[in-house]
Order: sequence, then structure tokens, then C-alpha cells
Amino acid sequence: MGERMSTRFRRERSAVPSARAFVARALGSAGATTETVERVVLAVAEACNNVVFHADGPAFTVSVLVDGGRALVTVADTGAGFDPPDRPTMPAPDATGQRGLALMQALVDDVAVVSHAGGTTVALVHRLAPAGRGRRWRPSADRLTPAVFSGPGGGAGQPGGSVRFERVDRLGLA
Repeated sequence: MGERMSTRFRRERSAVPSARAFVARALGSAGATTETVERVVLAVAEACNNVVFHADGPAFTVSVLVDGGRALVTVADTGAGFDPPDRPTMPAPDATGQRGLALMQALVDDVAVVSHAGGTTVALVHRLAPAGRGRRWRPSADRLTPAVFSGPGGGAGQPGGSVRFERVDRLGLA
């Protein structure tokens, strides 16, 4: 059985980069590839931003479990809860908000949301690449920014949509 790592963060915007770094280091120490770390960390950032902007309570918890070739990351809050959609869809390009769950689904293998009056937990599951496949994550590779664009079928989370990553230094933002 794998080792579970968990930590609490204050429910404020400045905690999101720390949550991203916590997950990146946990996955990196488990031997995850750079691609896996990037995808999971971006999905975690979306879940954390949802907590910061929509939940109540002073804190939220992020947990990471790597076991059996899969990573499970949970983000949990103690807010009032909400009614999650059965099938999140990406809104129109000019719409504001409502992209988080659809983006998470585009990034990882499985997303589950359990929400009730005592809080919400988002579970993100992503398989790890077989040993020897892909570039292994290193802390210096954590300087990434997502660039979301529409494919022939629509935006991320839509058939034909995709998400790509660019190194910050290639974008001239370093």
C-alpha cells in the first residue's frame, strides 16, 4: 500500500501555489513523469481555486496517495456544498467562469465530486506512466503555465479539445 501525504492550507488565494508545490513534490518523489505532474497539478489548482472562491471555512485539505500505478489527489473543504453537474461541459469562450470541473476532467483520468452541507471533496485520479516511460519530474520543471486552446471539436473538456503546456521561459515570462 502506498504512502498518503496530507496537509491543510488556509482558504486564501496565496495558498494555491503552495498546494500546487505540495502535490508536485509528492508526485515527483513517487517517480511520476513530468507530464503526469503537470496535468495533475493543474487540475489540483482548479480544485483549490474553486475552494478559495466558492467554499466557506478557514481552511482546506489536500491529500496525495500514490499506489498501484495510480495517483489519487483529494481537495476537501468544509463549505456549504453545492450540487455538482453529472457531466460538466466547457462553457462558450465568451462566458465567464464554470470551467473548473470540465478542465479537471480534461486533465486527469477520473474526477469524482462528493458535496453536501458539511463540505465538498474533489478526487482526482491519474495513472502513472510505466517505469522508464517519459521524463522524470524534477523540481526545476515546476515552472510551467497552461495554455488552453480549442481543437476542432471545441475547448478543453470537449471532444477534439485539448490542453497543452508551455515552459514559462519559452513564453518570455520567466
